[in-house]
Amino acid sequence: WSGNLKRAFPTRSKAGKTKHQRSVDWQLMPEFMPKLLALGKTKEEARCLTFQIITVARPSEARLADWSEIDLEQKVWFIPNSDEELRKSDKDWMIPLSREAIKILKAQGPKKKGRIFNNNGNGAEIPDPYVSSIPDALGFDGTAHGFRSTFETWEQETQDKQWSPDAVRLAMKHYDTDKVRAAYARSQCFPERIRLTQVWENWLFKGETSAIVVP
Repeated sequence: WSGNLKRAFPTRSKAGKTKHQRSVDWQLMPEFMPKLLALGKTKEEARCLTFQIITVARPSEARLADWSEIDLEQKVWFIPNSDEELRKSDKDWMIPLSREAIKILKAQGPKKKGRIFNNNGNGAEIPDPYVSSIPDALGFDGTAHGFRSTFETWEQETQDKQWSPDAVRLAMKHYDTDKVRAAYARSQCFPERIRLTQVWENWLFKGETSAIVVP
């Protein structure tokens, strides 16, 4: 490479620049969500996207969510350790279910078995483009995966460090890059993430930015 191929090829940083997913501006979310809810009255993929946004999930996690992972009484979504390509994870995750998330789940009907969101009611997986194209269809610049960036930017710009870095990181299901710390810091900060999720929901549906949550 040195003194030879290096002269013929660009460096890795120049050849493969990171391209971030388009994300809806966090300030537009209170305007976006009512339109998404209206679409959800007739479109299963819109209900799936709403659930994904509230829970800060990855698109594939929401599209493949199964009723066996949901505990409505405890208000928890358990995403299991999985080798499946779209949900690959070597860790079990606990996701808080806020009021609106539970509303969406209960509105999915009395059948509590199999995939929660499916294509045309036939149990088949909703194709990713069906979900990811919704923001553009509603007149907003973004993709389904980009809402995770929307959440993180909202937290950075409005919450004034009121949440621990661990809680924010774990809300997005990100691992600690420090392997030593990750080996010892195994808590998922669940009580704090319950409060964080509810404040996020308050912004989405009411435009409220306060971090004060009454238990």
